[in-house]
Parts: sequence; C-alpha cells; structure tokens
Amino acid sequence: MRLGTRIVAVALALALIGTLLVVPQDSVLAAPADDADMLELINTARQDEALAPLVVSEELLPAAEAHTDAMMAAGTIFHSSDLGSVATGWQALGENVGVGPSMAVLHDAFMASPGHRANVLGDYNQIAISAKQAESGQFYITLIFMKKPLPEPSTSGSTDSDEVVELVPGDIADIAGTTFEGDIEWLAEQGIAIACDEDGSLYCPALALSRGAMATMLARALDLPVATQDHFADDNGSPHEAAINAMAAAGITLGCHTPNSYCPDQSLSRAQMASLFARALDLTVPDVDFFSDDGNSIHEQSINALAAAEITLGCNPPLNDEFCGASDLSRGHIAAFIRRALG
Repeated sequence: MRLGTRIVAVALALALIGTLLVVPQDSVLAAPADDADMLELINTARQDEALAPLVVSEELLPAAEAHTDAMMAAGTIFHSSDLGSVATGWQALGENVGVGPSMAVLHDAFMASPGHRANVLGDYNQIAISAKQAESGQFYITLIFMKKPLPEPSTSGSTDSDEVVELVPGDIADIAGTTFEGDIEWLAEQGIAIACDEDGSLYCPALALSRGAMATMLARALDLPVATQDHFADDNGSPHEAAINAMAAAGITLGCHTPNSYCPDQSLSRAQMASLFARALDLTVPDVDFFSDDGNSIHEQSINALAAAEITLGCNPPLNDEFCGASDLSRGHIAAFIRRALG
C-alpha cells in the first residue's frame, strides 16, 4: 500500500490531500460497479461519526471519470497531477484512489487506512465517485472530496403530484385472492396502507413501490415524530415530504445518490428496503449468511438481519436461498414485510 503526501497549494492557502490504495485480488466475485453503493457506504460511515453526508458534485464528476479511465489504461493507480484544477471556488479538496475486487472490500480497506479514512471522514460536503471494472475483474476507483458552498436547492416543481389517499379496510377492490390480501387488509386496519388511485379503492399489490410511498408507510408504521428540518430539495410539493423528513431525522434514510435528494418517485429495491428496515428497527446482524445471491451487496448485513428476524423468507420458494435484492420491491411485499415486523 502506498500513501500519498500532503500537498499544500500555497497560492490558494488550502490543502489538497490524496492517498493511494491497492487491494489484492482474491476469490471475491466482482460485483457490478455501482457508484451509489460506495456513496452509501461512505455516508453511513460519516453518519456513524455524527458527520453530515456528502452529496454528489456534478462539477467534479468529469475529472473523476477521466482519472479512473487513465488509471485503467495504464494498469496502475496514481494521483491526479493537478487536483486543484478540477473545480473552482473550493475551500478544500481530497482524493482517494484504489483498485480492488468490490466496492465493499475497497471501502473497508479505505476505512482501515488512516490516510484514506481521514478523507472519508474529513471536513468535506461534496464528492465525486467513479468506479469502473477492468477485464481482470478488478475495480479502479477515484474518489474526489470537496468542501465548497452548495448551490441553493431548486424549489420549483413537484416530484409527486398524487395525493396520499387512505384505504378503507374491507373495501379494497384489487386484492381479493392475492397472496398479500391479509397483509394489505392488516395495513389498512392499522392506518398504514395508502391507495394507488385517487378514489381510494385500489392498492395495486403488484406495482413497484416508490421511495416516497415507502417513506409514508414506514413513518406511519413506526409513528415517527414530525421533523423540524427540511432534509432534501427534490421532495418539495410531494405529499410524502413530511414522512421523508421524519425518516431522515430518525436516521433511517440518507437520501439517494443525487445531491441533496431523496428521489421520491424512484422505485425502491428489495436490498434498499432491507437497509431501511435494519436501521429503523435496529436489527442485530447475525453470523449466519442466509442467501446465496447477496455476497457482493453493500446491503448484505441488513438482508441477513431481516432474515434472522423472520421479516423476509427469500424470493425463490420453496428453496428460498435467494433474496433478489436488485429487484423492485412491490407494494404487496412491503405489506408482508411491515406486518411481519410489527404485527
């Protein structure tokens, strides 16, 4: 492992800090490069230290992408030769680069190295991440950290024009005979379930669950207190905004991969749901690995915690040795998960 030296940009009277990391290739199966996974790992580590999360900087992304491409072409890792030019008006910049078999392994190695850890937990508020997989299976990654005033969030428009419509127990038209009929009725009786139509007669159990609807149902299920801070810029005008802020204030959600955003209209994956539930319920991570298809997922521990708590049974009955974490979570499945957790 090689650690970079501290460079002081005297003209700007500011510090640029960079470190290098090489993680040996081993038997770990390489997972698809997912910059959002690395961002979640970093922001979870920062949350554990009571630090504000980093948001993605569109300004830094081209430099991060170009540097990762250059390292892959050279077959080795090295620092940007002119890091100070990647942005304007910055107050501090830092860079971590590395190569390794997966995002989770790279993150663990970064956190185990004092120089890299200092950047991950440093006095920054923005980040750019570029991770790409070489033919060898190894991932080359560039992380550029920056402290710079964030742009004012846009408050125009609405990301979710639908109202939150209540469901009346015993009067839900589209769940009779479905797998989740009992679970959905239970959610309606508890005042947790919300309709998928304006008339309040449909639940749409097969429809993918949006991140906004998940926030509303989980906030209701946990009876979360109203938040006093507006945490995200992209949920203004959304009927789920209050619930999203309550989730953020409770430390259940860190937002999504775009700056200062929650992405309320995007669908929620089963793996993302596992991490939300694990945080919300403070689930214990077991020593048992329940599923064969989550080995490179950053949500693996949360998925195993859900299985140990008997909230999830798997996705491929009767074997149920897979979790299908990348699949969208359906509105029917969330009813079953919430009822098992709280019923």
